[in-house]
Amino acid sequence: MAIEMKSLFGGKVKYFFTGVSYGDCRPPTLQCPVSDNTARLVQLADHLGANEVFIPTPGATHCVVGTNDHGLYMFGSRIIRTRDQADAMVVGSLDCAVGITPADCHVVVIIDPTSLKWALVHIGHGGLIPQGGSPSILHQVVREMDVPVPKLQAHIFAGIRNCCNGYCAGNSQLISIKSAYPGLLNGKVVSKGPRMGQVAVDNLLIAQTDLSRLGLPTKAVTFDQTCTACALRKDREFQYFSNVRSAGAPERNCVMVRRIC
Repeated sequence: MAIEMKSLFGGKVKYFFTGVSYGDCRPPTLQCPVSDNTARLVQLADHLGANEVFIPTPGATHCVVGTNDHGLYMFGSRIIRTRDQADAMVVGSLDCAVGITPADCHVVVIIDPTSLKWALVHIGHGGLIPQGGSPSILHQVVREMDVPVPKLQAHIFAGIRNCCNGYCAGNSQLISIKSAYPGLLNGKVVSKGPRMGQVAVDNLLIAQTDLSRLGLPTKAVTFDQTCTACALRKDREFQYFSNVRSAGAPERNCVMVRRIC
């Protein structure tokens, strides 16, 4: 394989984070089956030792699903998708993997080390600002996990940073972020790529702030500062597919996670 399996939380979690070298990982849908991509996803599940892989259909929602919820459907014999949009899955076992296929949005893995509960969360801006009375998708996930918050551990990674990500002044998303996280934006502007000169927004910092508000201790939250829009491989080619850098191109990276113990 062109990528290596990595671990988190002292080996309790194993995962892959793929990029351009591994190939497009857009998951299959009933409307658009993509056999080559399906084979890539199944290969990741095989290397994680998972019989099944759940892949929620993200949509900038606060929707959280479980592995036994209604509205799931099987694609082939291994891949299970959500029929409706969902941006997080809460799991209570060790026998399956969960995948998210981002192209700049960050991903958060959350575990309760005292039980088998864990979650994989896709966090675009829509998930980090209030919707319908919900403060954020991370609040929804913690509520669904239903365990003491100070025991939780989290890792944030796989997303674009403020060097490449931002919005024009007056943009509705930017206004919502400023309202939900007053004082968090520090006046920086985007320094690279298509959004150069716009007001810089760092989803990693927003997610850290949100987890702190929820009560997770600072030492319980780790993160990777890599920017998916500008990170380069050793050959100086781009390492990851990026929606921002490529003006909405459809290719996707994959974060696939399995809890081991």
